[in-house]
Amino acid sequence: MTTQSSTSNDTIQNTTYTVTLDEENDELMLPIPDEMLLQLGWKENDLLEWIIEDDYIKLVRVDDDETLDAGQS
Repeated sequence: MTTQSSTSNDTIQNTTYTVTLDEENDELMLPIPDEMLLQLGWKENDLLEWIIEDDYIKLVRVDDDETLDAGQS
């Protein structure tokens, strides 16, 4: 996964994160750095919805009162 962030002098910084496979339960894992969690207002154990587009994946935190769209997680 590659993210882009804007810096104070209006340049774009690309950062790449690697998704790993947990072979014990056949699930994909994407570690999210603590700094990014703070910036996004996310916490460990938040439920994230994975929205798959043509050339990117968008992660959106699902609030407690929301439900995931069928086929979008």
